[in-house]
Amino acid sequence: MKSSPLNLLLVEDNDDHAMLIKTALEPSPVTLTHVRTAELALSTLMDETNQIHLLLADVKLPNGSGIDLLRWVKADQRLALTPVIMLSTSANPIDIAASYSAGASGYITKPVGLGPMKEKLQHFIHYWREVCVIAQSH
Repeated sequence: MKSSPLNLLLVEDNDDHAMLIKTALEPSPVTLTHVRTAELALSTLMDETNQIHLLLADVKLPNGSGIDLLRWVKADQRLALTPVIMLSTSANPIDIAASYSAGASGYITKPVGLGPMKEKLQHFIHYWREVCVIAQSH
């Protein structure tokens, strides 16, 4: 088991969804940073004092999509190794295919309610903390 927390950047414009995700992650060994826009996500990722391990991005964001953010991250040599997991209420095959085509490491559909969200995110955290080895960016 890894002792250090997983640093997760959540890009979610819906405050209710962000609070649900934050609550569902408790008491996981996660340090969560929440931003509402792709622009703020990029600036957080580019700040070398932030050591973000994973980016969890909503597909639908104001002033651009999460898929646009994914493309920007993957195009930047300093950020390209950062795993980006797309998050959406939509199970639309077009959104899913576009996400993976742009380089997503995963796609999670948001379940309804705290219980199902908690269960899904606990599996997600276990996978990224205990099963995977994450490459170091920057």
